[in-house]
Order: sequence, then structure tokens, then C-alpha cells
Amino acid sequence: MLPLINDYDINLFSIIDRDEFPEYKTELGLLFSLLNSRNSDEKLQDLVQSNEAFQHISRETAELMRDYASLRLPRKSKEGDYNMCKAVQEIERKSKEEGRLEGRLEGKLEGIEENKVETIHILMKNLKYSAEKAMETLDIPKSEYKKYLTML
Repeated sequence: MLPLINDYDINLFSIIDRDEFPEYKTELGLLFSLLNSRNSDEKLQDLVQSNEAFQHISRETAELMRDYASLRLPRKSKEGDYNMCKAVQEIERKSKEEGRLEGRLEGKLEGIEENKVETIHILMKNLKYSAEKAMETLDIPKSEYKKYLTML
């Protein structure tokens, strides 16, 4: 069986091990650079904005970027190419929106905590409850008692 198996050398190329690809003068170098930056929105934005070549990407390369870097393709330009800067701007817009939503959620959670602390104060003042009894009345988990005690 061994004589039927060929023993060929295989050269592997990993884009992860490199930051730049100056020897690639075609869109392949742009694709490698973009794929290497795809996990960092900030790095991706810097890359695309610093290299004018990203403003005129062929359909084939743009589709590879879309598929492998999870980018949403912008509209095709009049010249028939794609401006990937717009795709990255969409990522920036989505990141800002996610940040706003996270901020709102954190604000609401802080408001809920402040409301619970205020209610604990009212129960302690008006009904002469201990802090623990007030928290028990509000169904606050015992694991959170320490947190609320420090906020009182």
C-alpha cells in the first residue's frame, strides 16, 4: 500500500504570523491584510482608511472579504468596483449602536439597583425593618446582600 501513497512537500502560508504583505502587489495582499485585521474593528478601520486601494476592490475580492471577514458588501460603484471603506464604516456604525445599547442597559440596571436601595431605606425607616429583613421582603438573593449593604 505504501508505494501507492505519494510523499509531496507541502508549504503552508499563515497570514496570522505576519502583519504586512508587501510582496503581494495584487488584491490578494489587501485580502490577506483585511483577514488578518478582521478580529479588531479598530485595526480594520485603520487598515482600510490608510490604504486607498480599498476604495476600488473587484467583485471577486469583495465577495471573499464579505465571506471570510463577515463584512457587508457596499453598493457597487459606477465603475463596477466596491469601496470597502463603506463596509468598514458600517461596522463602526454597528459598534457605536451596540455601545449605546450596552450603555442604556447598564443605566437601567443601575437604576434598578438604586431603586432597590431606596426601597430598603424606606422599609428600614417606616417599618423599622433590619437591612436583612428589608432585602428578604424584596426577594433579593442572599448572595447579593453584601453588595446592597455596602450601598446603604
